[in-house]
Amino acid sequence: MLHAAHPPVPVVVRAVVVSGDKQQAHAYAAAGSKAYLTEFPQPLVVRIEGGSADHGARLVRFRCTTPGCVFPPVDADAEPKSLERHGQTLVVAVENGRAQIRAFVRAQNPAVTYTIVAEPVNDNSERAVAATFTIVSR
Repeated sequence: MLHAAHPPVPVVVRAVVVSGDKQQAHAYAAAGSKAYLTEFPQPLVVRIEGGSADHGARLVRFRCTTPGCVFPPVDADAEPKSLERHGQTLVVAVENGRAQIRAFVRAQNPAVTYTIVAEPVNDNSERAVAATFTIVSR
């Protein structure tokens, strides 16, 4: 009797919220600007658990899923060393098991609830589990 081979179980790598969730900040618009900027005081921080030990340098993709939300460039000294920046997405390296960004966002309205997803960048042998932040400008 032949037994069917079971596919390998993927290794799970998980992002877990450490700090920065549920914070609120005031939105401001410069004179003549149609966009509001909000700088949140606490960085959004996730801890990375699991994953393959041989993965090498781990990356986390922070993505703002709220329509119209973007991460504008900020002061180079204040921003983490992002490896990619594409409007709604920042990819940063994990250092000491954690990844973080400063939540500095731009939107068309002053009062917005933002949803930001932090997802470990995985390879084909891993399954990534994302963490979600909810932050509010007013």
